[in-house]
Amino acid sequence: ISLINRDIPLKGDISYINKDISLKRNIYNRSISLGDTSYINEFSIREFIIQHKIKYAVETTNLYLKALKVYLKFLKLDIKLPKLYKTPKKSPDFLTLEYLEKEIIPAVKVLFLKNRLKYETILYFDFFTGIRKGEHFNLKRNNFDLKNQLVKIYAEKTMKERTLPLNDRITKMLIKYFDSESEVKNAFNLGAGGIDYLYNTLKPNFDEVNLRPHLMRHSFSTHCLLNGMDIRDIQLLLGHDNIQSTMKYVGNINTHLWDKFRRKIK
Repeated sequence: ISLINRDIPLKGDISYINKDISLKRNIYNRSISLGDTSYINEFSIREFIIQHKIKYAVETTNLYLKALKVYLKFLKLDIKLPKLYKTPKKSPDFLTLEYLEKEIIPAVKVLFLKNRLKYETILYFDFFTGIRKGEHFNLKRNNFDLKNQLVKIYAEKTMKERTLPLNDRITKMLIKYFDSESEVKNAFNLGAGGIDYLYNTLKPNFDEVNLRPHLMRHSFSTHCLLNGMDIRDIQLLLGHDNIQSTMKYVGNINTHLWDKFRRKIK
């Protein structure tokens, strides 16, 4: 997120605040430059936040509040800040297996003639395992036990291990792909931008969905719920430490139910 040099007039003789809040690898690098720090007070800050909240989303406003907290600490100013605003809870977006098969896979066949099998396998593997984007790069073929239909996944940062089951469909695809290409870098021979390349190439062709690697994780979770799996079992498959992280997918069942109702009940 980068918001640079946007001028928002404030009361109290403050004419501008130049703002630069950047988000990189989930770490906020904050810098806020003020024309005259003597005008920084609780009143001027609240005016700034109110005007900002009207203009931007709640999440962005909270970013500014966090940045201000760091900046005031740097200036050694004891000024009370408003509390962070509560963000509306939304059910994660997801793809159905039908959409993957009927819409996305045909596009792969057109856009990736040379590596069609590889990218089809990755998409189905992502859908049926819920693997995180960064977990692809630690994945080796010796982590796969295709005979028993299992794969060991290692978390990107902690290297915490979890074992996931593979269904018949993805197992057959993996066998076929592994036979077609030797392992060089990792299980799918992906470089640093390999996953992004796949999804970014497909994305412009699907305006109705926000196609990205994490969408498949949402889709896996929802697919499991819609097919009757227990929420705590899904928690283990996803590698969530907190059940609340998994519970957010429950809302997708209602969305699916409403869509089904509209199709059936005219």
